[in-house]
Amino acid sequence: MPVSYLQQSVVFTAKHMRDSYVHVYHSIYGKEPECYHLDNQWFIVDGFKRDRNWLALEIERLRQEALVSALDVRRQQNSSRTSILKIIRRLSRL
Repeated sequence: MPVSYLQQSVVFTAKHMRDSYVHVYHSIYGKEPECYHLDNQWFIVDGFKRDRNWLALEIERLRQEALVSALDVRRQQNSSRTSILKIIRRLSRL
């Protein structure tokens, strides 16, 4: 029987969740957020009290955002490379 995502997040320690959030946030925005564990299910994130489930969902959202931006960069690189290859082909025909 498959286990839901929220049930799996329970195995992560508070330190692991905090470190994951700080790492992914830093990779996107280039700065470290204020994030620390209060007790049991609660964290302080940029001055707001957030629960463990919110933090797990926010980590996943930020990871998805990082993937989308990485794909956009790759598409831009491929399109400029394609343009250069087209120019080379045209010049080779001359």
